[in-house]
Amino acid sequence: APPAGAMSKATVGTLSAALAAVLLHIAWQKHSAKCALRDFAGETELPTDDDPSLRGSMGSELAVEAALPPLTRQQSPSARLARAYVINVASARNRWDFMEETLGHVFSGTRGMPRWRRFDAATPARDDCDLPYSMNDCCTRSHMNVLLNFSRDPDVRDDQWVLVLEDDIALHPSVPPHEFGAMVEAGLTEAEAQNSPIVYLGLCSPTCTGQEIIVTTDTGAVVSLRTKCGGFCTHAYAVQKFIAPRVPAYLKLVEYKERTVDQAFNRMAQTLNMSLLGGSLRSRDPRASGSLHVGLFYMKAFSDSLTTGAWEAKPAVLFRLAEWSGRIGNLMFEWAAVVGLAHMAGADSHAYFDVMNFRDSARCPAGSFFRTFRLGRFSRDEMHIPRKSPVCELRLDELGPNMFDEGQVNRLMRDIKSYQAKRMCKTIEVIISGYMQSWKYFRGYDDTIRLAFGAPPEQRDKAAVWFDAQKKRLSDHNPGIEWRFVGIQVRRGDKVHASVFASIYAPTDWDFYRRGMKYVEGKLTQGNGNIRVAFVVTAGGSMGSNSKDVEETKHGLSGATNNGEVFFAEGTDPVTDFALLIRMDALVLSSSSFGWWAGFVSEAGKADGLVVAPQYLYKPGTDLAKGFREADYFPPNWKLVNNL
Repeated sequence: APPAGAMSKATVGTLSAALAAVLLHIAWQKHSAKCALRDFAGETELPTDDDPSLRGSMGSELAVEAALPPLTRQQSPSARLARAYVINVASARNRWDFMEETLGHVFSGTRGMPRWRRFDAATPARDDCDLPYSMNDCCTRSHMNVLLNFSRDPDVRDDQWVLVLEDDIALHPSVPPHEFGAMVEAGLTEAEAQNSPIVYLGLCSPTCTGQEIIVTTDTGAVVSLRTKCGGFCTHAYAVQKFIAPRVPAYLKLVEYKERTVDQAFNRMAQTLNMSLLGGSLRSRDPRASGSLHVGLFYMKAFSDSLTTGAWEAKPAVLFRLAEWSGRIGNLMFEWAAVVGLAHMAGADSHAYFDVMNFRDSARCPAGSFFRTFRLGRFSRDEMHIPRKSPVCELRLDELGPNMFDEGQVNRLMRDIKSYQAKRMCKTIEVIISGYMQSWKYFRGYDDTIRLAFGAPPEQRDKAAVWFDAQKKRLSDHNPGIEWRFVGIQVRRGDKVHASVFASIYAPTDWDFYRRGMKYVEGKLTQGNGNIRVAFVVTAGGSMGSNSKDVEETKHGLSGATNNGEVFFAEGTDPVTDFALLIRMDALVLSSSSFGWWAGFVSEAGKADGLVVAPQYLYKPGTDLAKGFREADYFPPNWKLVNNL
């Protein structure tokens, strides 16, 4: 309940009763056999303050908190509606300008309405959120951020409300702008009386089972309030402060049960009394075609100055990978090349990949790879490609292994611009085919690619625990010594034991690793006796367990260093090995694409000569060797060591 000092005793008593009723209803749902929390396909309910599941679900809230803009301190009005925010992404600032032009006078700080504020929408690069559609997408994160921000506003009482709006709305023409404030005030007052702490001001495909109440304002205007409503769309809704922080917690709880924020709200309406204000007002906008849209606000299908001009004249450019091929290292190149080429064409968020419909195999785990690295932050599932006819198709097929052809890429970019200029098509679909193993495909987009392939949280934490334990042991046994850590990435498995691969790939024998270890040890210590090097060795390549690879590596690198310490990472998975390697001060890599990515993502990969790699990937005379270009595959700052 809100602090007693903030309200009169009568108000406190009424509010306390209302809040108690809401919380009692939630608690009843929790203990009801019919609505109990189920681990699998069952329902979940809005957490309460003393619910341990809330504390657990908010354990990863730091990333959300870090993205919150500073609190906007305003004088708290006496009206129930204390704040109004419009969620708007910075790259579409003209949508906010349009909102200001068309509705700014309604939210000018008069007639009971607060002055609305633009709320900066979450973005993948800044907020680590996905592109549509998931419960971790940037739309969901933006709504979470608004509510968390409001819940921490010290100038708002717990019984006051925030109005959350998206930037594609319009006020229903039946609502006089000068009456809007009174309608909202009266509607929220009645919602409190009905123990309804969330009120839709616009809803799509509504499903209401409660009573319809006709509310009359002080000026004689009327508006309907319907209780116990669910539905879809989150373009306009109001939330009371006391429950605002629990909604983001709920959204986290249903992350794998619903795909979008409005679906999650609809699920929440099954256990919480959510109301609809203005349910008798039906939208006639083209965007409502085929479904029922109602409320004081409706979503607008823009055909005016907001979306004309360059927005409509320029066809959408979509990049799509033709087919996934290979294991993790290969998949990383394929993803990065498509995203990098999309960036070159100015279509950063329009890179598409087969994810939901892809069936993983041991030789190509593309779906789990995409989800593990959370690549939905920077690209999309091809099932969501928004093709608009006519569609023009372009292709870029890899010309050779580990090869980048500048002329080929430049021709593609010219063709895209030509199609755009001729306006022959509404969609330009660019299909990328091949392994695409060259850093030049994503040149200039390096920081984003490194961010995308940072260690996933689970594997990052596992690697940190293991690494910190070894570091502590060294420090305890060697006080006064500064330790530098070098990762040794050994690729065994089929490249060594399968005759077909052994006849193609140049060997990276134990002598190569020893020479690489000696080189980086000298580079890191520079003759300083207070600095010593510890080597962290990962080994893999075999399908399934890497135990055989580790045993072979232990035998092969036995006694590889006289002064350093050698640790072998055992019982780990490839992604945890990757998380270990990118923490290192220097790296010695095998000829694997997976090792290449450890070198590229690590901080060592940005320095001169701290990543050692084999100079030759393929045996001389093979077809693959004829097309290989060293400068296309290896970054120029890496140290290449002869491995023939």
